[in-house]
Amino acid sequence: MARDGDGRETWYGKWRVGSTQVKRRIGPKRVAGTHEGLTRTQVEAELRRLIGAIDKPALATHRPSVAQARELVLARARSRGRKRSTVMSDESVIRVHLVPFVGERPLQEIGWREIETFSRQMIRGGRSVKTTFNALGVLHAIFEAARREGWVVANPCTLVDKPHAPEADPDIRFLEPEEVEALLRGAPDEDLGRVERRM
Repeated sequence: MARDGDGRETWYGKWRVGSTQVKRRIGPKRVAGTHEGLTRTQVEAELRRLIGAIDKPALATHRPSVAQARELVLARARSRGRKRSTVMSDESVIRVHLVPFVGERPLQEIGWREIETFSRQMIRGGRSVKTTFNALGVLHAIFEAARREGWVVANPCTLVDKPHAPEADPDIRFLEPEEVEALLRGAPDEDLGRVERRM
């Protein structure tokens, strides 16, 4: 169990598959007197489910990266009848955003913390929330495809918070309707003033 800076406790599970150590965030600890979070019994049940979902031979023999899993995802998108433009957009997201961030690291080594770091870096780098959300969606699809193939234990994208836009500059404020009216009344009654009023 780990505790963050605000004192919130989170359950983690850690076990080994051969020589590979697997660590997964399971969820927040139950807050006493509430229904928020997970009890120890619920955590143990989820941990058993995660351990039971492991395909040991697949984990031991195949360790694909995002770049290597790309074709699996794009082929699935084509087989489901997605538009060519959509498939091309997904391929571009993988090539431009995902591969440069994770490189050739095996999917098994990429956890939710790395993905949250990727999300924050996208926003800080000037990418829009929509672009960041799309990139996370494609990465989610990659991990889901890898999970179905037995290449990873679980999809860490399910533990990642959705990206949010940076807070607005406190010095920027929108005018109230009555302030707009006062601004219009203040425009001089001449040719240039009438243009300003229309603007």
